[in-house]
Amino acid sequence: MPRKKTTTQDKLAAAGARVAARPAGAQADEMMRALALHASSQEACALIAEQAGHTYDAAHGHTIVQLRLECEEVNGRYADSLARQKALEAKCANTTQFIKSATAHLTAGISSAPGNDATAAEGTDAGALTPAPKPVRFRKWRFQDQISFCLILPGLAAALGMGAVNVYANLMASGQPVFIEQPWLAAFLSGLLPAGSTALKFVSGFFEYSRTKKRYALVVYILTGVALLAWCITFAMNFSGVSGGIDWDTLGKSNGKGSLLVGLQLTAELLAATALFLAAEDIALRYAPDSYVESPDFINATRVLRAHRTGHEALAARRSDLQGRLKAEEAKRDAAINDRVAAFLSYRARMQQSA
Repeated sequence: MPRKKTTTQDKLAAAGARVAARPAGAQADEMMRALALHASSQEACALIAEQAGHTYDAAHGHTIVQLRLECEEVNGRYADSLARQKALEAKCANTTQFIKSATAHLTAGISSAPGNDATAAEGTDAGALTPAPKPVRFRKWRFQDQISFCLILPGLAAALGMGAVNVYANLMASGQPVFIEQPWLAAFLSGLLPAGSTALKFVSGFFEYSRTKKRYALVVYILTGVALLAWCITFAMNFSGVSGGIDWDTLGKSNGKGSLLVGLQLTAELLAATALFLAAEDIALRYAPDSYVESPDFINATRVLRAHRTGHEALAARRSDLQGRLKAEEAKRDAAINDRVAAFLSYRARMQQSA
């Protein structure tokens, strides 16, 4: 049987198959021999480094790519988790931890004053009950506070009464038929000023911090002083007293000072009663400790934050592990490239010496 003639195309195909079948190390050695006498050492090293990188990627590239994709996914989840954790921490910081309780007992581990968790640190049973702190009786108060409280109460009653009487007198003196025929309407309207003083006093109960309450009381005291001073000046302008005579020319005429005097008087009575209310409350609260319990909103927010932190820490550990593995693989790739470049430089030096 005649032998088939081998063409040039078949020879090239066979040579390509032999090159492809060679291992990566053999191909790298051939490349080193081919570039050993290259005119530019830098260009030759760049080609060797590029080829070493391709060789390493062909063997381990899938691992590096997989780690990079996992790192991108975990980094996105970690950023979202960190943002949520900061939001939960801000919510806990803006939520009142302790609220006043009207119950007769407090759960163990919660002190009678907010911020004192010494009992909670002992790990006592949360279901146990301890008696609430009892208020100190009046006879056991300090003598100075007893005297002050006894002076404030009559003054408060007088301020409330004067305000109501002042409104009632002005309504009846207005000559309106509705008030003359039905005086009880004027009596009811006169109760608005004492009710307003009481309402202004209870505004301080909506403040969370004692510093804010003190600032509110200070503002009320300052406004009371200003109103009383203005009332004294206006009163002196309207009533000259024994030092002056009667101005018969202006008798019975209104110059506007009377309305200003009434307005300042009502304002001063309103603020004075509020200031006395706040002073009496400040003394009484010294001997009537409040009972506090942990806020349900704070408990829920803390529980959610604690659960989120557990998942966030696990995600952070996975993120750290993936980044470490990726860094190790990239370091191995760089080390393989450096080894190949160093081997090429050594081989090139030997070739140049032998040449």
